[in-house]
Amino acid sequence: MQTAIGSNTLVAQNNSMVLGSINGLNGATADTKVGIGTTAPDSLFSVADKFMVNANGELQYDNAVSNMMYMFRTPGATTKMVIAHSPANTNYGLQYDDVNDRFNFIGAGNTVMSVGLVSRFSGVNILPTAGTSTGQFQIENSAAANDILGLYNIGSGNRWTYWVSSAVTNSNLSMYYNGTLRGTWDATNGVYTSFSDRNLKKDIADLTPTLQKNYPAQTL
Repeated sequence: MQTAIGSNTLVAQNNSMVLGSINGLNGATADTKVGIGTTAPDSLFSVADKFMVNANGELQYDNAVSNMMYMFRTPGATTKMVIAHSPANTNYGLQYDDVNDRFNFIGAGNTVMSVGLVSRFSGVNILPTAGTSTGQFQIENSAAANDILGLYNIGSGNRWTYWVSSAVTNSNLSMYYNGTLRGTWDATNGVYTSFSDRNLKKDIADLTPTLQKNYPAQTL
């Protein structure tokens, strides 16, 4: 069955309904604008001139619209994807956890970044855990031994990175430059210890004795 609604409207396949003409097809000289709740739609499809879709498939909301989208009909819903990559990859994208009130960025079904709206917790490669304080930011990376948190210069390739071991209960905070250990902060007392690199030093030589041994005492 083919259903065409409107002057010069053309339907090119079965089991289809087309609303309005398309410029240049079947004698049509203009694209039909479809409106709901408006007598003068200003886009290809318009709902009360508050929500519009143009010929490029781009969505637009009027400035007077306060909420462009509601994720749930009622509060207390389950976790669902807000934006998914594609029908074939629905486990990549942005997810909302309505139970815990947080946004999760998902890759292959795993949370790679999380932002809690109530707890105000933000984490990379880690989900909010019990006891997490308000406003806390955490980063977890178990793959690289010297690269949990880093500052990078893409142009030069140089980087400063920080690492805390997960294998030790009281692990020191270690600082690396381009993968070489430069210093640590003691987990117990916070004392900083720097590491010297002999390869960066020049003219290294043993010191000759500067004080005589068994120097005789003098009576004043």
